[in-house]
Amino acid sequence: MVFSFFKKKDQADDLPKQPSIKLPAGQLPVKAEPAAPSEETIFGDSMSFAPAKIEVFEVSEGLEPVVEEAAMLYANDQLAAAVSVLTGYLSGHPSQNCDEPWLMLFELYQQQAAKHDYDELAMQFVLKFERTAPVWRDNTIQALSNVTTPISAKSNYFSFVAQIETGNNKISDLAAAAKKGEKIRLDFSKFDAIQPEACHALQQALQACRKAKTPVQFVAGTRLTDWLHAHIEMMRREDREIPFWLLLLEVYQALGEQDTFENLAVDYAVTYEVSPPSWETPVLAQADTDDEIEEPAPDTVAVVTDVCILRGVITDQSADQLQKLMQFADCHKTVQVDIRELDRIDFVSAGNLLNILVNFAQQGKPVIFDGVSALIYPLFRIMGISDMATVNRRK
Repeated sequence: MVFSFFKKKDQADDLPKQPSIKLPAGQLPVKAEPAAPSEETIFGDSMSFAPAKIEVFEVSEGLEPVVEEAAMLYANDQLAAAVSVLTGYLSGHPSQNCDEPWLMLFELYQQQAAKHDYDELAMQFVLKFERTAPVWRDNTIQALSNVTTPISAKSNYFSFVAQIETGNNKISDLAAAAKKGEKIRLDFSKFDAIQPEACHALQQALQACRKAKTPVQFVAGTRLTDWLHAHIEMMRREDREIPFWLLLLEVYQALGEQDTFENLAVDYAVTYEVSPPSWETPVLAQADTDDEIEEPAPDTVAVVTDVCILRGVITDQSADQLQKLMQFADCHKTVQVDIRELDRIDFVSAGNLLNILVNFAQQGKPVIFDGVSALIYPLFRIMGISDMATVNRRK
């Protein structure tokens, strides 16, 4: 049975108007009467991307219920269910004239590399609409399991911005770069916090650098060490703090600070009643004359160009790309965003994106999204993003 995530107007004509409804992040919203966005009602803190209460605005006129449903299923990474809903609708409504479900199904088949199903749908599309169907793209965008195209792996510069979360792709890129044996630079000048699981991953990556004799240079490393020191305490035996201790010890090893390392190792051993970690002399990074002026070209290229590119998959567990968007906006009066290579954005991240757009609007910065896919376009309308920015669909 096809159902809608949002009530239509003809279902509520006799009901009194209600204010916009706030729902917990991730819960499917119910359509509310239109309300102007405000700082108090929209998505919470845009800088932290923490789960927040979500206010849902009225959906644009003309959005079919099946389109709403498929868009929400897809945003929640339920591809098979979205395909089932759309194919069921098309087979059950042969006389419908809206091409939106067709375009969404084309995109789903493209992402699943289902060329045969795509071609069959194209033949039906031509017969029904008497126009050319969307063209199959041979250079299919990366599978949805890849969060982003790993362009940063080409560089030995890694900049950690705001909160370092579990699954941060820069840490895995760092671990891969460790095997090269070439000097690695880690920039913490814009660092704010790090989750315990991410601490463990970063500690393992630094350990891999040490074992591979790869020198590591820290930029603003004291921001990281000061934060870690503030979250541990001798004789406060908290298991959740162990990753903070171990990462701090590994950082001091990489920095070659043996006395600091050994004092901290004793404190750790006394606190947790274990043997202290052993010192291993690292290969220290030599400062180059151009280190201070070197730019992290591959990883922050969007900040110094005219277009910000978002790609891959954006979820509530990976806020790096939304952070990149805000950095880009700091340097531009008009925020031009290319999302032709953006496969998917989940519901919570779309809410965080709306909050960012509200912030841009308050600064008087117009936003333009180019290359919006048939699967993301309905979600932008559902969330009200299309009301806050110019949205140009993918051709």
